[in-house]
Amino acid sequence: MYPVRALFVSAISLAIITPSLTIAPQALADDGAELLELRLPSFWSGPSLVRRGSVLDLDYVGNGYETIFAGAPEALDHASVYRAKRIAGVTLYAAALGSLVAELIVLLVQPDALGTDTATFIGNSMGWLAGSATVAAIGLAITQSANDDLNRAVDAYNADSRRGPPSLGLKIGGRF
Repeated sequence: MYPVRALFVSAISLAIITPSLTIAPQALADDGAELLELRLPSFWSGPSLVRRGSVLDLDYVGNGYETIFAGAPEALDHASVYRAKRIAGVTLYAAALGSLVAELIVLLVQPDALGTDTATFIGNSMGWLAGSATVAAIGLAITQSANDDLNRAVDAYNADSRRGPPSLGLKIGGRF
């Protein structure tokens, strides 16, 4: 009887902490500069960056940002923070899911592992579930907050692109 309850509780918890978010793409006006467009189609596919109609190679955790944002130091800083947050968030989320799977395995292998009476069993399994859900929520929050850093990186890159190459500091003046 306990494993059936545990399977039910774990199935509900997996459904609750499995998100499906959709964010509308950010549109940019092209004024001739080498601009990046940020598209965030869903949580699972991760963001995509588009330059001149071609999708650039930026994976879910941000590997490859150095080549995409090359030449824009502020954009590189924001992209580095983006990558760090994505890695931390995904790690926490994966740990939470692993904890739920471990709970299922423990309950299937040894049903009395979390307690022999109903109150102890429910308390222990709910504690395990609450801990996993909390870690998953923190991981999701960190992962999603990284999108703001990617947006800042794209804005910084586009600002640098619109600004053009740095001047040499030469000034032509005087009378001719």
